[in-house]
Amino acid sequence: MNNLKQTYIELLEKEKQIKKELAQVKQEILSNNHNLIAGKTGTVHGEDFTFNIPKKVKWDQECLASLHEEIGDTANEYIDVKYSVSENKYKSWPEVIRNKFIDARTMENGTPTIKVKED
Repeated sequence: MNNLKQTYIELLEKEKQIKKELAQVKQEILSNNHNLIAGKTGTVHGEDFTFNIPKKVKWDQECLASLHEEIGDTANEYIDVKYSVSENKYKSWPEVIRNKFIDARTMENGTPTIKVKED
């Protein structure tokens, strides 16, 4: 059992080192492809890598609370009680309603994932 324990501990250390090295390489890949992926979301194809960049949308809670109060009873059709807005719902709203919410919405990029392209 002692040998198995030692092997496990050694593998955990190797895993830790590999994760550290992988994070450094990933950061270098992202840095080298900054011009390609900057400000984009979704799937972006590079020469050697494909990047999936998720979109992170945040809503200004004070602004949404004010809009909820302004719109009244029908506001629940557009706003979740916790003052967040589903991106799918937002996209399907009439433009008049979407325009009222623009100041409450912030979109940021999520953490990209990288896939190595097959030769």
